[in-house]
Amino acid sequence: EIRLSLVGSEMCIRDRHLPHPSHASVLAVAGGRGRVGPQPFWHRYDPFVRSDRTPEIGDSDQRMKSKLVVFDLAGTTVRDTNTVGGALQAALAEIGVVASVAEVNAVMGIPKPVAIAQILAAHGTAGDVNTIHARFQSLMIEIYRTDPGIDEIEGATDVMQILKATGLKIAVDTGFDRAITDVVIGRMPWRDLIDDSIASDEVAHGRPAPDMLFALAERQGVAPSEIVKVGDTPSDIQEGRAAGAGLVVGVLYGTHTRE
Repeated sequence: EIRLSLVGSEMCIRDRHLPHPSHASVLAVAGGRGRVGPQPFWHRYDPFVRSDRTPEIGDSDQRMKSKLVVFDLAGTTVRDTNTVGGALQAALAEIGVVASVAEVNAVMGIPKPVAIAQILAAHGTAGDVNTIHARFQSLMIEIYRTDPGIDEIEGATDVMQILKATGLKIAVDTGFDRAITDVVIGRMPWRDLIDDSIASDEVAHGRPAPDMLFALAERQGVAPSEIVKVGDTPSDIQEGRAAGAGLVVGVLYGTHTRE
């Protein structure tokens, strides 16, 4: 039994027949409060999600306004053990810039050329952003093509299957460029479940601007307010809010804490 219902300002997602029923659910929600625990929310699928941004989401007279769920990649649907941050640190180190984990995490989710430029500016260092990004890109592609540890975050496929079964469309957006994005998606067991994908180099402005969500909405024939945006970085949350997404969900097992 899969139930998706709206009660007041809460969206309840439940599945009583799941492969991992013992795991606790987890999520944080931008613009509201969610139950928080130590495990990814994929495992029980019973989060109670609050959104105080869009009144119609809480309209008890309708079953569900959302039509498209847009997931981030690394840290949201793709397991990331500092893969992205480590590659960015390595590319910067080659020109003598030693970036801390905190510095790198602060720019996760945004287009990587922009992230590189911000870190260079913070260090007062001149550097060719395009050259550094090309090195980052080559490191990332090699890792995502060959590392046997690259996989989905456990349960991502199950969640996508549940959402698809309710008639929702699924898409992914990312701060990666298309070359990296295609390699990442190609390694994922959920690759055939998504209806669309978009990369940061395919729009005028990447996150936190809403361009990728607007483009996906147009291509999929939905309104931005009919999108659910899910991600693990502040830029994911900012992107969803800027687009006017009906629901914006932050997950806690990527690069950032609830705070």
